Amino acid sequence: MAQTRKMPHDSGIFFGRPSKLRFAVILLNLTKINARVLQSADHGLKAMIKRSKMQNVFKFNSGAAQLFRVSLCAGAVLVASSVAAQAVDTSAAEALAKKSNCTKCHSVDKQKDGPSYKETAAKYKGKAVAEAKLYKHITTGPMIKIDGVEEAHQIVKSKDEADIKNLIRYILSR
Repeated sequence: MAQTRKMPHDSGIFFGRPSKLRFAVILLNLTKINARVLQSADHGLKAMIKRSKMQNVFKFNSGAAQLFRVSLCAGAVLVASSVAAQAVDTSAAEALAKKSNCTKCHSVDKQKDGPSYKETAAKYKGKAVAEAKLYKHITTGPMIKIDGVEEAHQIVKSKDEADIKNLIRYILSR
């Protein structure tokens, strides 16, 4: 009797970073959503053509209709890729926060010497400048007050722009 080989994800072990698996799952879900959007668009296009009384001029399988569907699909793929690119790698963000000593003064949900990540996320919720302000704050080391004493804020210990932005998205997603 032949043995079946277990895949790494079956045993709970990840090879590489677990974010690759999460990215694949997100992309798969977005692909399913895009298929539904395209079906709706095709249905809407057919209805629009029927109502326009120009069925003979603008046939559904004509080049213009096919070009419209391809354009719609390309737009959906661009939206899906931009949403997937914004995914947060939680383990990498938490590791960078620990390495940079952020956890000394900040916590996800508890007030320490500094505000919790939840407070920060609530403060910047819906604001377009949130990422830019946090980026400046964690990379320049401004003066802050802790218990009435002014001191320089710790600078994040990474030169990698992607890691810093991932940490910011992590903070804002709490």
